[in-house]
Amino acid sequence: MNNLNLLRLASRYQMLAVVIGGLLFLWLLKPYYLSFIVGGAFAWVNFWIWRFLLQKTLTTIGKRKIIYTFLLAFKMVLALGIITVLWFVFKLHPLGFAIGLTTFIIGVFTALFHASLFYKNPTVGN
Repeated sequence: MNNLNLLRLASRYQMLAVVIGGLLFLWLLKPYYLSFIVGGAFAWVNFWIWRFLLQKTLTTIGKRKIIYTFLLAFKMVLALGIITVLWFVFKLHPLGFAIGLTTFIIGVFTALFHASLFYKNPTVGN
């Protein structure tokens, strides 16, 4: 399994964590439900865009590589701006949002565990 496939798998597990966590938040912690869902969806979209731009950066040569590298940096600044707007303008609860963001970590560790069970060398191409 190569690294880009591992990132795709992590993205799928992250979305699964958002769905399961969203149902738990809806059942147990209703006031934080929307913040959790928005935080998880934001992390998933942010991770998907990062994975796409990283793939383009690693597989492109010439001037386009510089453009994709610039877009990666711009995406980071834009993500911080969107988080600020979500917290201060839309008044999302920071704790629910932060827990939603941690679905990224859950997705990555679950993908690594999955790859270690089903592939000989999970981080290098088979």
